[in-house]
Order: sequence, then C-alpha cells, then structure tokens
Amino acid sequence: GFGPMQVLAANVNGAFSVFTSDVDLDGDMDVLSAAEVSGLVTWYANDGLGGFGPGDTLAQFSGVLPVRTGDMDGDGDPDVISGSTTLGDIIWIENMGGGVFGATHLVDDALTGVEMADVFDLESDGDLDVLSVTGDYGELVWYQNDGSGSFSVPLYLALPNAGSAVSWAHADDLDDDGDLDVIAAGSFLPGSIAWYENLGGGLFSAGLVVTNNANGAWRVASGDMNGDNRIDIISASAFDDKVAWYPNQLSTSVNDETPPHQGLRLFPNPTTGHLTVIVPEAMTGFRISDLQGRVVRDLPMSSTPTPRELDFGDVAPGNYVLMITSENGYLSAPFVKY
Repeated sequence: GFGPMQVLAANVNGAFSVFTSDVDLDGDMDVLSAAEVSGLVTWYANDGLGGFGPGDTLAQFSGVLPVRTGDMDGDGDPDVISGSTTLGDIIWIENMGGGVFGATHLVDDALTGVEMADVFDLESDGDLDVLSVTGDYGELVWYQNDGSGSFSVPLYLALPNAGSAVSWAHADDLDDDGDLDVIAAGSFLPGSIAWYENLGGGLFSAGLVVTNNANGAWRVASGDMNGDNRIDIISASAFDDKVAWYPNQLSTSVNDETPPHQGLRLFPNPTTGHLTVIVPEAMTGFRISDLQGRVVRDLPMSSTPTPRELDFGDVAPGNYVLMITSENGYLSAPFVKY
C-alpha cells in the first residue's frame, strides 16, 4: 500500500501538468509543475529523502499547460520545455547546471495555442526535436533541432480534416526500423488513431489509420502489451468511455501494403539549387520557406506522380524547408542550399 499524501505545494493555482526529472543532476528525482491559471512553471528540488523546498519559479506566462525536460542544447543537463494554450508559445528554459537556470528561448510563438509539447529524437541525429499539437485547430507539428537549441519552422505532419483534429501525440518505433514514428489521437467525431511512419531524413508518411472508432480520442501511449516484442498502441477516448489497445501486426502487414509516401525521395541534399523530388502519387503544391517561416518561393504545381525537378539557384545559401502537398496529405522536408 501507500502512505498518506505528502504535499509539495498547496497554492499551485490551476495545477495542470507535472513531470519528474533529475534537474540538478544530484542523483535524485525532482518535480516540475505547470499551472494553467497562475501561468507558473515551477521546479521543486528534492533533498534526496523526499523533502522538497518551496519551489523555484522558472517562467510565468498565460495558460501554461505542458511541462517536460530534455537536453535541448547538447550540454548534458536537462532543460525545461513548456507551452501556452492561450499565447501559442512553445519555450525552453536553459539549465546552466547546479540548479541554476538561464535564458528562456522560443521554439515558436505563432501557434493557435499549445495542447501538448514533448521532446523526441525524430531524426536519429542525437539531439532532441520538439513534437507538438496546437490548441484551436489540432495541427500536428514538429520542430527540427540543430543541436544547439535552435529550431526550424513548424514541420507539419497533419492538418485538421474531416472534422477530426489531433488532440495528442506520442512517438515510438512501431515498425522496428530504428527510428521513432509518431502516433496521434483525433478527438472529434469520428475519433481516430493514426500513425506517421518515419521515413528517415526528417520525412514522414501521411497518416496511416489504426482505427476510426475511438470516438473522442484524447490520449495515446505505447508499449508491448502482449509480450511479442512489438510496440502496441493504447488509447483513451472520452465520447465512448473506452480505454483500448491495438496489437501491432506490422511485421506481416507492412510487406503486403506500401504506405503512402513510402517512395518519397529528395536529392541531392545539400544542393546547389536543383532538387529532384520523387513521390509515388500526384503532388499538388510546393513551397520553400526559411527557418524563420518566411516564404522564399512558391513553385508550380504538378498533377503527375513522376519525378519533379525543382530549380532555385538564385535562392541564397542556407537552411530551408520544402513543404510538399500531395493527394494523401502534407510533408515537410528540410534541406540545405549552399
């Protein structure tokens, strides 16, 4: 059994999110909280015996919901990540070491609210990227980390369609190929669970539907539920009052069916100003943006699934994102022009 409640703080107005991490790297687990009403992101240092101080305020901004930790700048200590459902900001707070925090950095400040934000190495390049779901419109986006804590423009995995906005997302290696795929819950009727296959190089497939019968799907998680060494999906759906899990059968079905965007290729990358884009379906739009989100070039559309040659030799050298619109959804592919 468990002992009586041990209260860390009794005045956390609108306490919404809590997370544990060894923030000061002293060998014990500290506690972080986010309070939606007061807007406070607070760290409670553990003395090693389960005793906690009054809490140190790390940030305050309206409508704060998520709080997580991860090494965003590659210096070996856990920084703090949070977001605001009212301001539309995602931030990370720099851990200077020894329980001291420094500057607050923006990941994005132009969203329509932030329902969730978490960190995963989505590119398998050794640094942590940010995965997020926006509040008002249920867009599923991720941000590429350059390794020093600077992030790309939002790279869209899913935009709301057919009334089924994304409400939550998670990442795990569903197809056992060594990289992290993205799992998402769609909250509006008809509720859906979908996954987005990581194709490597910062590219993801369109959403591959697991079910359309999770009405009011609100949360997703993952784990091996039946001991077969495959990662299964778990969901909670509010409108039909169900908690459910979905056995992973990808070891047989992947070979029988080619998912959308499986044949996507973007080369050469880096490039001097010429890209070949191959998608096994009709592409309907191309847009090049810089990492600040400014549109550099809108490119003509194509209605055939044949390779498309893109020329932009007059674009200045730098890091860019190619947004591709196809019949099955959206892809965002980072590339370098030199």
